Amino acid sequence: MPVNINNNTAQNQVQSSPAAVVGGPGAVLPLLASPVVYPAIVAVNGGSTAIVGVSGAVVIQPLVNPAAIAAYTINLSAPLPGGPAYIVVTCLGGITALTVNGATAVPAGALAAANSSLILVWNGSTWVIG
Repeated sequence: MPVNINNNTAQNQVQSSPAAVVGGPGAVLPLLASPVVYPAIVAVNGGSTAIVGVSGAVVIQPLVNPAAIAAYTINLSAPLPGGPAYIVVTCLGGITALTVNGATAVPAGALAAANSSLILVWNGSTWVIG
């Protein structure tokens, strides 16, 4: 799945006026490192996983469960220093009751549908849906 995370490219900048570009002329814009795909985890009912080591990148964590499971927990820690941070959790079979420790306001049914994804962004103090 291709992910374009470098929003500081000519194709995404306003070409008519350099001042119209976020930050104005000569501004240094934060860039994300290449996406990091963590090894797929076989999600089982009542299981959990921790996602750590996020730093200035998009981390993709695939959860592989062929059928829907009732409950699963994801434990998140604060990202390492290094710029903006994002986490994308993909789920093959769906999770009815998801708990995300270290995040705010993530609904239990966020990954309830098969082939669903959850995108989280670090807001400076906690992970939130992005």
